[in-house]
Amino acid sequence: MKKSDEIKAVLTSMANLLSECNLNEWSNLLQRLSVYIDDDPEEAIYKIRTLYGGQGSLNDLVLYKNGKLIYKENDRFDELRENLYKLL
Repeated sequence: MKKSDEIKAVLTSMANLLSECNLNEWSNLLQRLSVYIDDDPEEAIYKIRTLYGGQGSLNDLVLYKNGKLIYKENDRFDELRENLYKLL
């Protein structure tokens, strides 16, 4: 599997989790980046890296459903977030 395909798969999984938690802006952003990686991989990777820093970044996301922290999904999201960063 190509690196870009691995990145796309992780981005899609992350976007799906975010969508389930009604974090649609983040979900849509990650979906767009998963498509953009085919058009301009270097620029897409740069844009993904920028999501990891600063206040309100991808690192700050905590998943809730119906006002309750969802532990299993947060663990999965953390795993995906770490895998994505390693792929960059």
